[in-house]
Parts: sequence; structure tokens; C-alpha cells
Amino acid sequence: MGVPDGQFPDLREVNVRVRLVKVPDEISADFEADFTAVMSCVRCLEDIEVRLKEKYHLDYIAGRDPHQKSEPVNLDPSEIERVYYRGFEIDLSIGIREMIILVLPIAPVCKTDCAGLCPVCGRNLNKGDCSCRPVKTDLFKPKTEPVPRRKTRAPKKK
Repeated sequence: MGVPDGQFPDLREVNVRVRLVKVPDEISADFEADFTAVMSCVRCLEDIEVRLKEKYHLDYIAGRDPHQKSEPVNLDPSEIERVYYRGFEIDLSIGIREMIILVLPIAPVCKTDCAGLCPVCGRNLNKGDCSCRPVKTDLFKPKTEPVPRRKTRAPKKK
């Protein structure tokens, strides 16, 4: 699907429906997918299955992308939903890939109250407590002292 190995979860039970409508100068595509993604919980690292459902729309337009070799531009939402193609075939995998990538959770968790891993021994705290003592860290404490304020001098009198 155009994503580097190891950066895309395993997908199971993938069902994709595509509705194509030819309108003047373009082909309108409505995608609907439901699938299961096998991902790792970001807290405890256990594998979890996440069931996802999404709808997505793209317009396939014949010709070259006018923004392809130009300077960065600000696109309005309708321009983001465009894919340009040449020839007599369109690649529907572009829309399917984008839809799946956009719907995947950034930080999946196995349950909302997941206890995560012990920072000392690495034990999964969902499976029981460990005998480690909590370690106090200064993780969010600034490492440097604040910069002292410069004293302003009053202008010299002449």
C-alpha cells in the first residue's frame, strides 16, 4: 500500500465499498471501509484489535496536478480531495490507503484505564503489581535555571 515495512499495522477483515460516479471532467469516488487493525497498546505494548469504520471521498480528475512542481501553496479542502490521473485507468488504492491511514488511531490503548508498564522492571501492571518502588524523576522539570533579568539603568543626567 505504499507504506514502509513495519509502519503499517496488520489489517484483518477488510471490507471496502466504492461508489464511482462520472460527472463532467471528473470521476467522483465515495469509499466506505470497515476493518480490524492489529496494533500495539502504547501503554502496555500488548497487541490489540481495533475495529474501525470510515467514509471517504475523492475526486479523480483527468490531467496533470497543477500544484505538483510549484512552490508550497495553501489548498482549500476541496482541492485536498482531488487525485489527478492520466490515461484510461484510475488507481483506487490511493483513496483506500489514505482513508485507512487517516482513520488509524495515533495512540491506541487496550482499555481506557490501562496501567502500562512498570518504569523500573517493565512488568505489565495490568497483570498485577510489582515490588518496585516508584522512582521520582524530574522529567518535566526544566534542567536550567531561569535567565536572570537584566537590570535597566536610568539614563544619565547631563
